[in-house]
Amino acid sequence: RKRPKGSARGRPEAGEGEGEGALSTHMAPVSQHSSGVSGLFTTVTFKVSCETCFGDALVVTGNAPTLGSWKPEKGFKLETSPHEYPLWTGKVQLHTGFSLEYKYTILRGNEVIWEEGLVNRTLRTSNEILVVNDGWFNGIRVDVQTKPLNEGG
Repeated sequence: RKRPKGSARGRPEAGEGEGEGALSTHMAPVSQHSSGVSGLFTTVTFKVSCETCFGDALVVTGNAPTLGSWKPEKGFKLETSPHEYPLWTGKVQLHTGFSLEYKYTILRGNEVIWEEGLVNRTLRTSNEILVVNDGWFNGIRVDVQTKPLNEGG
């Protein structure tokens, strides 16, 4: 069954990521001591460039609980630094074999700024460590690099 990809404003359809096919187990962010995989989980590193204002948060939100189940205020916050800006990054653990749909959002005070003009970004987790370079906010993916599990995260 094909799922809707989002409205014209870039937001997922109501109820998307909930109910049928939604992942119901808890997935935590990766600790600095993680080897990249824990049993049925795969480490995914998200990388995206985004010019933001001071105090903004850049969040990955999608159809997994770790990503807030399409609720940006509960999504996974990426991090940047003065040296790395405008690149934002973060590592999470997702179930191996999971079909992830997601978008980046900027949280600016009480405002949520969604990526626009794109269908939902997608990723199928595999039995490898994944590094996803999504290019720029509102842009297209550059690449996905994979590392064998024995190389660590």
